Amino acid sequence: MYGNKITSLHPDLFKNSVELENVYLYNNRIIAVHPSIFRNYKKVLYLDISRYQITFIHPSMFIHNKELKFLYLQGNNIREINNTLTRGHEHLEEMELSSNEI
Repeated sequence: MYGNKITSLHPDLFKNSVELENVYLYNNRIIAVHPSIFRNYKKVLYLDISRYQITFIHPSMFIHNKELKFLYLQGNNIREINNTLTRGHEHLEEMELSSNEI
């Protein structure tokens, strides 16, 4: 679903996609992402929500994604990142935040 003109994602969009490991949603026109949208992605390793227009990332947005290795948030309008955002993510190898307003 990358490179489209998507403006919103319903919180239950992927609720039955529990086996997903790679999620590419980058380069869309989304302004806000519901904090629970990724709750069922317990096996996700790679998550790319870069190049949106997001201004805020909820501190508990990735709380259920403990296997996450790569998180790409660059090219948004994020102004602040809570220090609890990746707490407990022992496998996280890379988190890209460039080109934000941090």
